[in-house]
Amino acid sequence: MRILKNIFMLLISFVLAITIIVTILLQLISRTILDKNYVIAKLEQTNYYYETYQYVMSNFEKYIHPSGLDESVLENIITEEQIKQDTNKILANLYENAKQPITTEQIEAKLSSQIQIYLATHNVSATQEALDDFIQTIAREYKNSISHYEYEENVNKGYVKLLKTIKKAKRLVSVSMSVAIIILVLINLKSKYQFFVYSGVASFAVGGFLLILEKYIQNNIDVKNILILNQAFSNVLTNCAGQLLHFLFQYSLIFIISGMLLIILPNFMHILKASDGPQKN
Repeated sequence: MRILKNIFMLLISFVLAITIIVTILLQLISRTILDKNYVIAKLEQTNYYYETYQYVMSNFEKYIHPSGLDESVLENIITEEQIKQDTNKILANLYENAKQPITTEQIEAKLSSQIQIYLATHNVSATQEALDDFIQTIAREYKNSISHYEYEENVNKGYVKLLKTIKKAKRLVSVSMSVAIIILVLINLKSKYQFFVYSGVASFAVGGFLLILEKYIQNNIDVKNILILNQAFSNVLTNCAGQLLHFLFQYSLIFIISGMLLIILPNFMHILKASDGPQKN
């Protein structure tokens, strides 16, 4: 009977461990990549706006030679501040479905003005159709370089569904965790130290799993060399992934150490109490 009781308590401990693991992972996701303010902070930390500015300008320059124009016509047609403002619009569209369009009228007007100045200064002629086509190409390239804006609405729909799913999951996990704790308490009313011991087993299991997960990701995914869309965006993802791994490692150590203490100390106190019993009698 005692063996069956211990097996049952181990099972409850692992159920408790699973609920804690899921809670931690849900919290990490909710407070990082699903948090707009977190993402904005990461954009600032990784120098995203400057990197994106450089990336966009390099994309513009590949159209210069075919056009027959000089690179000077591209000077100052965009700024880091403009990229920052448009990036904030994109994030608002993704996270809040704000439906704020990325406009290029200012870019087109400035580029057109600088082209006319260049043509007049260098006595160069070009058809209006060719100039309009070049201007529209640059404007289109700007939009494509800073975001795949055609997917923003679909991403927002997925984001909203994910938030609802996470909310439901958190409720389910919270109930399951409470039930597991209550069962451990009720079973161990006569031997309270065992409640702490089996809670320690759950804590140690959580820490072990998180540590294995962190090491697995480190060894199997080249986090530092992620390349998606462009280097600027990849730097943000790399930074976020690195911080998530750091959190996993920290949590793993906390739960492993807590688990060991909860397993060792109550058992030690119980043994001391048991050994003192006969002496008092």
